[in-house]
Amino acid sequence: MNMMLVWLLGVMVSFAQPGSREMREVKLPSGATLRYAAVLPDGHKADVPVPVLVALAPGASTPTMIDLALTRYWETTAKARGWCVLSPAPPEGATLHESAALLGEFVDAIPSIVTPDGRVHLAGVSNGGRAAVRLATVRPDAFASLLLLPGMPGDATDWERLVAMGAMPVLAYVGEKDEAAWVEGSREMQRRLAAAGGACTLEVLPGQGHVLEVDAGAMFDWMEATRGGLSPTLRAEARLKIEGVLNDFHDAAAKADKARYMAHFAPGAVFLGTDATERWSVEEFRVFVSTYFDQGKGWTYTPSERWITISDDGASAWFDERLENAKLGACRGSGALVLRGGRWRIAQYNLTVPIPNDLMGDVVDLIRRKAPVQP
Repeated sequence: MNMMLVWLLGVMVSFAQPGSREMREVKLPSGATLRYAAVLPDGHKADVPVPVLVALAPGASTPTMIDLALTRYWETTAKARGWCVLSPAPPEGATLHESAALLGEFVDAIPSIVTPDGRVHLAGVSNGGRAAVRLATVRPDAFASLLLLPGMPGDATDWERLVAMGAMPVLAYVGEKDEAAWVEGSREMQRRLAAAGGACTLEVLPGQGHVLEVDAGAMFDWMEATRGGLSPTLRAEARLKIEGVLNDFHDAAAKADKARYMAHFAPGAVFLGTDATERWSVEEFRVFVSTYFDQGKGWTYTPSERWITISDDGASAWFDERLENAKLGACRGSGALVLRGGRWRIAQYNLTVPIPNDLMGDVVDLIRRKAPVQP
């Protein structure tokens, strides 16, 4: 089935009556006129800088498709967070993918529409995702980040030009049950960007097809994190989310919920246990966890105090916490988290049992007596 029709049918399940938005026009330096829809924060004043997202709609990017994509993914959260979203339509008889030069002119014309507070962000859905990849390779200087739902290079030339994006942050979503071309294309894009030193995060959404259900808040969290600094409000929000991740991590362990527990780890994560031999990769730790959780046996560590520090760019955090355990008594957990695909995930967790200083000598002697004799 045609992907535009799949997307439209899927969206109409959720939005039977698309909202109406006035299509505006802007005159470009080449003499062409480009139509676009704009979402502005309530009460916005023209001279007040705002973060700007250029969102490329799916299918033929008609006003109807633009309206549906704005409603589904961007408008509500953009207004709540003070963002401006601009969604251009291609010239009649053309596609957005064919209109990269005009879209580049459109980006340059944004200051005549609204005042950006820095480089703008770029997103694309389906065919709009293909167009967004092309635009990002043609004008990598213009964009702070690229978000795809899904998206990938549209032809051989676009694949060759991927390296032009450099270190631009990229977040790509694709449905696990989408057509193989989209899934494998997204994975290949991530591989090539990584090989070129780029920063591409790919989220394969379980059970989803071509029309994606994605948390808008998580997408805006990710874009905010690429903006080079967090406001006090966003820093407080990030702290609350990290608190929630760590609390749920411990709750899942107490209930022997393996799927929920392991989902909190980032790819490549490390777990350090109380024994000197217990340094596990996330894959090794999954095996260890399974031996207990598969029998319904979990472990309970109850946090009593916690300290969290968030990096200036909002993309990573580190913590330490005091824990209580029935067997081990007072314990300490520490580690690091990273923001991946709009979700905070644990990159390292280190569980220790602090030893009082006045007992340290006895403990060290005991360890030495039990240590194997070296040849």
